[in-house]
Amino acid sequence: MKRYLILVFLLSLPAMAELPDAPMPQKTKHNHGLYGTWPTRGAFGASVTVRTIDTIQTCNNMHRGNFREDIAPARSCRGIILWNTGMVSAGIGSQWIFHRLGWHKLESIGHLVSAGGSTQGILYTHSHYKRD
Repeated sequence: MKRYLILVFLLSLPAMAELPDAPMPQKTKHNHGLYGTWPTRGAFGASVTVRTIDTIQTCNNMHRGNFREDIAPARSCRGIILWNTGMVSAGIGSQWIFHRLGWHKLESIGHLVSAGGSTQGILYTHSHYKRD
């Protein structure tokens, strides 16, 4: 074992020789662009608008007493408001993460998914529950 370590050390001596100077890589300044371009702002506006309509509709139906929330884990109007506020906040968080990673084409995807979920809830409520 001792001979093997000595042999490895002797064979590694040429590798320990000084290497020629290589140029240091230049740090590039990342230009992330604007945070919140017009398409992203539009998706955010759509998300907030549709979530607000969904919240008002859900709270109104819960107040009438003939309604049961199927998707959200809340059974009160306060819980629905917090749930929808959290979902909009998750859209803002995903927008910020995608912006910082430089994936600018994906910045608005969180808001669009959020708006799609609320739109599905609005349409489901209108098709399954009678209006007075």
